[in-house]
Parts: sequence; structure tokens; C-alpha cells
Amino acid sequence: MTRIEILETEIRKHQELYYNHQPVISDGEFDALVDELTMLDPDNELLTTKIGADHTEGFTKVKHNIKMGSQNKANTEPEMNGWLSTIDNSFVLGGFKMDGNSVRLTYKNGELVQAASRGDGDWGDDITENVKKMNFVPLKLKATPNYTGDVRGEVLLSRKNKEKYYPEFKNCRNGASGIMKHLDGSGCEYLDVVCYDAQYLSENEEFGTQENLINFLEQNGFKVAEYRFFKNLTGKMAIDYLNTIFDDFDNLEYDIDGIVWKQNVIDMKDMKNERPKTNIALKPAKVYKETILENIEWQVRNGTLTPVAILKPVDLQGATISKASLCNVACLEDMGIEIGHKVLICRCGMIIPKIVKDIDTGKYAKGYEF
Repeated sequence: MTRIEILETEIRKHQELYYNHQPVISDGEFDALVDELTMLDPDNELLTTKIGADHTEGFTKVKHNIKMGSQNKANTEPEMNGWLSTIDNSFVLGGFKMDGNSVRLTYKNGELVQAASRGDGDWGDDITENVKKMNFVPLKLKATPNYTGDVRGEVLLSRKNKEKYYPEFKNCRNGASGIMKHLDGSGCEYLDVVCYDAQYLSENEEFGTQENLINFLEQNGFKVAEYRFFKNLTGKMAIDYLNTIFDDFDNLEYDIDGIVWKQNVIDMKDMKNERPKTNIALKPAKVYKETILENIEWQVRNGTLTPVAILKPVDLQGATISKASLCNVACLEDMGIEIGHKVLICRCGMIIPKIVKDIDTGKYAKGYEF
């Protein structure tokens, strides 16, 4: 198989696992596969633009009024500067990219009439009754009682609720994915909906700017993804803000995986694209560094014995790293890891630092060989 064929196979496999709530690699690792395919075969639009599907049996399938697409992505200052050169950067919104499950809320004359998962972007699952049980979902809009349109947000399991009620889930996103699709709606009272976008269904009405849109959400009682506005944004300012947020990642209420940047003036024609050009998601770049494995500690979680690497402290993305994940015993054996070995660690934003290579043996963790 060619490298392109291998990448296509891997991307399809991981898309299917992700949308069935069984991911085995991080978002950063998946993005790396897509980025490599884009570099090798830029015209392979099927994989570089298509999103997966989160349909679940037992829910009615409904068509979205407005296509629920995805975001273009950036990881570096030059990439951000390239994007900024294409927009009006005099006033730009930077909002948390919530690491949850997309949901569409439809209001008619100010009343919630339907809620749906993203599905494949065109069709989703009708989860209205489940969403009504979630927190921060106004059933009737008081400030704008005549509003007819869609509000878009993320279904999230807060870190506090995961620790208290669902410690068995691998992470908050997986927990929210499973709970929101319970046919009996059980557990939905522990989920939150955090919003970041809205659009009138009438072509004669629009918000005009992100400022107006945010004001609409806040005035009507939606919980809004944390945001800041920047004047004359530069790539360096965007990276600095990203690093500031992720340096405090452990203290956030919810998991996030980046910052979404939006031109303040809303281009309605652009918003209909699969990936709007006036928006971009800035995610932490994958960073590697060498250090020494000084010891291995063992933790028991949910009945499973898990090794934790104790490292010679090293600075990585502004943080001093002294511990890293070793996943499981098989990982130790596969790489031939021993105390005293020189190892390569990786940190991608919120991802817990991980040993990806034993430099002494030359062996890699599964998925990092390329």
C-alpha cells in the first residue's frame, strides 16, 4: 500500500471509532494524519473535509436547517498570520473550542421546538427530550421572544460531574457522548450545553457581528463559551493567548482543545461553506522533548494497574513536566522501556504528557512510528 492509502485507511478507521465513542488516539494524533494526507494529496477532499457521523439507533433522524460543518485548523504562528491576512483583523473574537458533542437548538417564536446532534452535518438525531433535561438550555427566550432560528453549542460533562458521578469514563467528552444518547434520558441532568453560535432562519435577518450574536446569547440565558475580543490581532498574540489558557488547563471547568477565532463582521455567504474561511480553530501544536526515565510508579484506577513514568524534569510548552503516561504494561514491554533509559515525550495541549519513544531501544509507542 502507498502512504496515501495507509493514511486513508487509518483516517476512516479512527473516524468510525470517534463517532462511536471509542477513540483510541487523541485529537492531535488524528489531526496529524489528516495534515499529512493533505500535504501528500491536497485534492483528497473526501477525507480532508468530510466529518464522521454520530447517529444512534432509537432516535428519529432529522435534517438540519443549516449544515453543521467543521473548522479549518492552525497550529502555528505563521499559519495564524496567513489566515489573518485573509480577514478583517481589526476586531476578532477568540472563544474556547469546547471539547464536547455538537448540538443544534432550533427555536420558533422564542420557543425551543427541536434539538439535534450533529450527525453527518446534514442529518442528526432528534434528542430534544434529552436536551430539555440538560443545564443552561432556555425553553423560552425572554429577551428575544420572536426569535426563529438555530443556536449551536456543545453538550459537555463538566470535570466536577465526571469525577462525582462518572469516574469510569475515559474522559469528559466520551462521557457526554454516551449519556446524551441514553434512550430514557437518564443522566442528562448532569450535562451542560455551552453555546457559541446562532443564526436566523429568515434570510432577511442576521446578527451582523459576533458582538451582537454573543449579546443575543447572553441576554437570553444561554451559557456562552468563554471568549475575548482582540483588536488588530497578530499570530503571536493568538499563540500567546492559547498558551496562557492551556497553562491553566487543569483549572478549567470543562475540557477544551483549542481557541476558535472569528472575524467580528459575519459573512453570511461564507457561513454556508463546509469550513468557513472567516473562522479558524487554533490548536496546540504537538511538541516533543527528550528526557530520562528516573522511576516508574504504579496506580490502581477502576481495578486496573497503570504505570506512571517519573521523569527528570523538563520544560515543555511552558510547563515543567516530571510525570508522563505509560498507558499500560503492554506499552512498557513493546518499547522495552527500563528505568534510566532516555525517552521522547510528547505533549499536545491538554493531553497528558506521554512517552512516545524509548530512545535507547529505538522503539516507538503504537501510532507514533511515522
